[in-house]
Amino acid sequence: MVCLLSFPIVACAEEVEVYGIDIVEYGEYRSIVAGKGGAEDTSLGYINILQEIELIKKTTTINGIIGNLFGLRYKVKGQPSGKKVILTVKIIHPETKNPETQQIISIDQWRTTTNIGDITYTGWRFEFDWEIVPGKWTIELWHEGKKLIEKTFTVYKPINV
Repeated sequence: MVCLLSFPIVACAEEVEVYGIDIVEYGEYRSIVAGKGGAEDTSLGYINILQEIELIKKTTTINGIIGNLFGLRYKVKGQPSGKKVILTVKIIHPETKNPETQQIISIDQWRTTTNIGDITYTGWRFEFDWEIVPGKWTIELWHEGKKLIEKTFTVYKPINV
């Protein structure tokens, strides 16, 4: 425990230790987009805030169509239970080019918070045709510069879409 003494107030901050992450489930999901959050290190400049996230198919093969959502639910292991931790989400994928910004990117990343022991979702939702690039898409979760997990999906474009 770290304590800071500043007269007349004493503040103690409990140290957090993260041991790893367990993947609870993965695959294709459906959800409701409730809003957007800023994420400047992404090809769109934002991430979607999702509600009512529901697994519809356990798979690592993803149909690349607009609106499709894929990812995973995970649980951070560590001490003390219930404490907030900050993670970096990295989505590593074949190069995409945003036609509005001309930005070419192969890693989208953002920071997220969760609590130790809580089950949390992260993933990717295709919103534009230019995002849908067939190949390997890997989701990584990092904490304080250490990669804790990765899960790879294979995205393909259907022939009749």
